[in-house]
This record gives sequence, structure tokens and C-alpha cells, in this order.
Amino acid sequence: MLGTLVELRDRGKIVLGTVVKADGEKLVVLTQQGRKLSTSREKVLHASGEPAGRDAQAAMRRFAERVAEAAAQVDLAQLWDLCADERDGPLDLAALAALHFNAPDSAQRSALLHALEQDTLFFRARGEAFAPRSRDEVEAVRVARRRESDAESARAAAAEWLARGGQGDMPEGARRHVELLADFAAHGDAWDKAPAARAVAARALPGTPPERVTPAEVLKVLVGAGVIGPHENLLLRRHGWPRAFAAETLEAAARAAAAPAPDPCAAVRRPWPGTAAVAVDDPTTREVDDALELCGRAPGGGWRVAVHIADPSRFFAPGDPLDREAQRRMTTLYLPDERWPMLPPPLAFGAASLVAGDARPAVTFLFTVDPDGALGGVEVVAATLTLGRRLSYEEADAGCAAEPDGPLAALLAAADALRARRGLAGGVTVSAPEVAPRVTFDAAGTPQVALERFDPGAPGRRLVAELMVAANMAAAGALLRAGVPALYRVQREEAPASGGGDAALAAAPRTPQEVGAAYDPLAMARSALPLGRAESSLKPGRHAGLGVDQYLQVTSPIRRYLDLVAHRQLKALAAGVAAPYDPAALTDIGRRADERASAARAIETAGNEYWLLFWFGQHVGTEATAVVLQEQEDRVKVELLEFGYRTTMRLHRRAGPGARVPVVVKGADPRAGRVFLKERA
Repeated sequence: MLGTLVELRDRGKIVLGTVVKADGEKLVVLTQQGRKLSTSREKVLHASGEPAGRDAQAAMRRFAERVAEAAAQVDLAQLWDLCADERDGPLDLAALAALHFNAPDSAQRSALLHALEQDTLFFRARGEAFAPRSRDEVEAVRVARRRESDAESARAAAAEWLARGGQGDMPEGARRHVELLADFAAHGDAWDKAPAARAVAARALPGTPPERVTPAEVLKVLVGAGVIGPHENLLLRRHGWPRAFAAETLEAAARAAAAPAPDPCAAVRRPWPGTAAVAVDDPTTREVDDALELCGRAPGGGWRVAVHIADPSRFFAPGDPLDREAQRRMTTLYLPDERWPMLPPPLAFGAASLVAGDARPAVTFLFTVDPDGALGGVEVVAATLTLGRRLSYEEADAGCAAEPDGPLAALLAAADALRARRGLAGGVTVSAPEVAPRVTFDAAGTPQVALERFDPGAPGRRLVAELMVAANMAAAGALLRAGVPALYRVQREEAPASGGGDAALAAAPRTPQEVGAAYDPLAMARSALPLGRAESSLKPGRHAGLGVDQYLQVTSPIRRYLDLVAHRQLKALAAGVAAPYDPAALTDIGRRADERASAARAIETAGNEYWLLFWFGQHVGTEATAVVLQEQEDRVKVELLEFGYRTTMRLHRRAGPGARVPVVVKGADPRAGRVFLKERA
């Protein structure tokens, strides 16, 4: 073999070389590219037997030319057809060459070797031999290759269309790859399909190798092509949030609104007397699902209160298509620039919503509030309610002030008694002024952002919040006493990690905040810190944030599926029939509802932050007060007092927790979630 031409594999390719040293089984080969390879006889793929002579490079060049000429004679399909139906096992190169050529020479054997290496449609390598594929296998490979060819064409078309900025119609087959890029922009680098997305994106980003493609670059391309809106909340896509309802769902909702199914509570549902019930809500609210009514004073100076809750479960049964769609969503999603309801508009904004002057199905919770805030005398009634009037929070504030002896003021007194009792039990009262961005778009699609400020401790908001908590407590007690399975809301206190920044933040004792007390961001942060996430449980337990021992949610059934489920259990109890949900079904619903609620919180938080930062970007120079919450190495965690927004910044002087630092807004990057602050002199 010394001095002869051989072929072997180098760096994944078949190369031609000359054996320049042979020592038993060990060989040294000088390749046509000038590399010296140490190898063995068994790794030689093809030994030509032809001597290289004195000019090995010239000999290899001539041999390669003969191989190129012989390649034109190779027909793998014909060769495969000769042996496809044989079952003699793999054939070596010499046997295949003998079948294909008449007395093949070394160049023809080499040409066949290269053809078998390059095209694996007909033969599979089996060590140094080759096995013909079955006819079914060949057809399957052909189909797979056609699919990959079509996919490759679609990838190229998608990249070209994006590189053109989305001009013209999206090419056929390109949408799947464009959606892949949109998902990459939403999920980020850690996404398991990120490598495939980068490979497509790199084609639309000339000069950028796939490994350097970033989600931000892809987002810019997609926005430029009109695939993603310039202000789109990417978490909607990341969490797969359903948005518009299908046409058939809207039609089903319209039919249900016009002609509800038979009422399982018909025997016990009763018309609620009078029209004294009042709904207090934001003027823009379209899903009105609660109303309040003072039903008189109780012995001992307490109050008899009715909390009326809309009954959307009257319009569809568990498991029907409308119910499945509500389960898929689990909650209404509120964003500054858009809203996606849990129920279709014909129900959410129409037949199921409480409207002044119109009779609507409702579930009413009657209870007594003692002067010390104790709850008693609970009744749950399936009712037909005619709402008397609807007030904004500001109108309710004014009503409480204008009529100190009127029903609104009495409801406020009951609410404050409830609030005080919860505070003594360790409940955390959120008194932080809230800032909510509100976004509209002009005719040109330009966003107009306004900041709406409100105080959750104002009379109207206070009375609604506390009486809803009371209704939820009443519902929990009713189901617990009757032994009806339910999904309670449980929130535990969690000790912060020792030695960490959270431990330092929680150093001060928790104390309930009094009504009307000035808001203290540091005290609020310390109060809320030890609380874990509220979650669903079949067993009632303490809700530490509210300071109550049993609690579930029933007051927003148009907007939360868990509330709707609780309504069905309560109505079954009222009607004296079996509850529709057993513990196993409730466990499954609770798990999915908690997951969806977590996603909704993330989406809503991201949306509010984006539009607040957008407003900051439009109002550079805005002055604010940064309250230091925590020291973090070279930065501090602060809350902008006027905006309720928490961020970090660098200070030029040391400031411990509670310090108030005057700052000015220097800019913002909404997509990156950053506001740039500077200390004021």
C-alpha cells in the first residue's frame, strides 16, 4: 500500500491521499490538500491500488479528473433498482461497482463511493458496506425531502419578505416561520426553539450570524413588517392568551342571552323587592357584576347588608361550549390599551351584566355587620334583581359626604367596621395611591397616554372593597357549614430568607394602617413582604393578607371563572340539589385557574409598566420623590411616591431605607422596562 493512492475521511469529508509511510496496520497519508494524517488500514475507505509515482500531487490530480469523468456514468437509482428486492444484506463497494460497471476501474469505484456518500436516498451506510433501502423507505425519504425542500423555500420566502419590510402579501407557506420569529421575540433566548428562529432571522438580517441574532433585533424586524404592533404586549403571545372570540362562540352567546336554558334554580329564585341596589364602579366598566344595598339597621347598632352579584352561570351549563371557552380564558384581562373579557360580549357586556332598570339573574348575599366588624346572619338567595342606579366611585364619595345619615354612609360605616376588624387580625390594608395608565389611539394610530390617579382608601372604593370581602367570607362560611366542596383562597405568611435584602426590608414590625393615614411606601413594603402567593385549596385556611380564616371568591363571576364555579355550588345548595363539582374536578379547575391567574398578573403588570414608562418618555423632566426601600450594592431600590412605581437607581450619596430623594426623569425605555432617574439638587 506504500506509495499508492487511497481515500479516507478527514474532517467529515472523503479526501484523496498518498500513503507515504506504512508500518504494519499504521499508515501516514499525505492528502491532496497537503495535510499529513496518521491513520490505520481499516479506516481506508477505498484503496485504488494505483501508484503515485514520483509526483504524488500530479498523480492525485489526474486521478481526481478521471473520477470526475466517471461520476457522469453513475446512476444510483438504476443500481438500487437492481438490488432493492434482494435480501442478501449490505454490499461492499467492490460488489456494488461490479453490479453497476462492466469491469470497473479504481476511478469508477471512487466515483461510486462519492455518489453513495453524497446521496443517501437509495442506500444506507453500514460500516464499510452499503444496504439498499426498501421501496417504502425510499418513498418515505422522498416525501420527507420534498417537505424539507418546501419548508426551506418557505423559510427563504419569509426571510426575504421580512427583509423587504413586509411589502406585498406574505408568501404562501411563510406564515409559520414568521410566527416562529414572533414567538422568539416574545419568549427570548431561553426558548427551546430559539436556534431554529435565529436561523430564519439571520437571513433577514444580512451580516448577522444566527448565534448573534437577538430577540430585540427580531422584534424590530417584525414591527417594521407590521407583524407585531409597535406597542404590543409580548406576554400575550408568550402565554398564548386567547383574544378575539370565534364567530361561533359569539353566536352561541347571543343565543344564550336571548333564550337562556331552563333555570335549575327556578323553584327557589325570587324577585328581589324594590330598586334600592346601587352599583359603584369605574365609569368605563362594562362588566358590572356587583351591587350593594342597605337593608336596615340591626339590633345593637349594626347593619343589615345585601351584596348582589350577577349570575352569568344562569346562561350556560358546566361543560357546554361557552363554559369551555370561559375555562380556557379563566379571567378577564385588563390592559391600559385593550381588554379581553372571559365571557363573550353578548353576555359579559349584555345579558349577564347588571344594568339599571333591567331585571337580571343574581345571587344575593345577605349578612349582618356588627359595630365591631363581626359578620353574622348569612343568607344566600338566588334572585332576580332590578338595579336601581349606577354610580362612579367619585359620585359615591360625594354621596357619603352629602348624606351622612344616608344609605351610602351607613354602608361605609359597615365597611370601616369590617376593615378595622381585619386590621386587628393582621390583615394588610393597601392604602397606596394608584396610578393607572389609560391609552387611546388617534386616527393615525398614535397612542395618547393619560395617567389616572385614585386613592383605594377613598370612601367609594373602600366600601366596595370591604363589602366584597365580606360577601366572599359569607360564601365561604355557607359552603363550609353545608359540607359542599369548594375552592377556598389561602395565603400563608412566609419568613424572608435570612441575611438577604428582604430580611432587612422586613425588619420593622407589621402594623395595620389606619383609615386616612398618610401612605408610607416602606411600611407597605414591609407589611406585604412576608406574604406568599394566594392559591386555591379544597381545605379552608387563613388568608394572611386579608386577616381572615376562611375565604373564597364569588363577587366577580363575569370576570373570574373560580367565582362562577362557586356560584354553581352555592346555587345547588340553595336549590337542594347535588353540587355540580366534586373535589377532583375542583382540584383540576383550581390548578388551571391559578396558572392562568399568574399569567394574567404578569401580562397586566407588564402592560401597566410599559405604558407608564412610555408616559415617562414623553414627559422627560418630570420631578418625583424616590423613597428608598432597600440598599443593593451600588444601587438602591426605590418607589417613586407620586407614581407607585418601583425601580432601582444609583445615588451619589448614601441614603438608607425610608429616605426621600428628589429625582427627575431623564428618559425611559419601555421595551427594556427601564426609567432613567437623576437626583435633583
